[in-house]
Amino acid sequence: MGKKRHFFDRRSASFRRRPRAKAAVLLTALGILAGCAAPPSAPPAPRWVEAPDALAPCPLAPPCLVSRQDAGRAYVEPLPFTGALSNALARLEALIAEDPQLTLVARGPAYLKVVARTPLMGYEDDVEIMRLGPGLLGLRSASRIGLFAGGTHGQRLAALRAAFLASAPPAP
Repeated sequence: MGKKRHFFDRRSASFRRRPRAKAAVLLTALGILAGCAAPPSAPPAPRWVEAPDALAPCPLAPPCLVSRQDAGRAYVEPLPFTGALSNALARLEALIAEDPQLTLVARGPAYLKVVARTPLMGYEDDVEIMRLGPGLLGLRSASRIGLFAGGTHGQRLAALRAAFLASAPPAP
């Protein structure tokens, strides 16, 4: 008796009788490769919006940090700046453009809205920056989904704060 052939052996009768299976495997492999090889699309230009009256409070469920006095444990210090507000926002826009995890989606005269993508799972979080008063920018970072962020919001805002303060022009 002859040697038994494996199912995927090209000479086996069962493989030759399954042209649809071969075509399905080939098309699936090509689809996966085409999806992986597609060039990344450029992010859309940020839309112009009017700044809200105040930063939204943090909800109970998704993790969040905000520069509001009534935030309790979710409070984060506002970002101080010197000089013109437009210069401070331009510096922030430059820092956001340098970070591959951040995408500017909306801007206004005293407001920036950013979408932050987490590196491991690719979750999208919302980051808002707006003028609170003279020399102060309010910050808000909030998850869209989930109950635990593992300190991502605090780390993100701390890194943004450090980079912003480091990019400040020297005092005269």
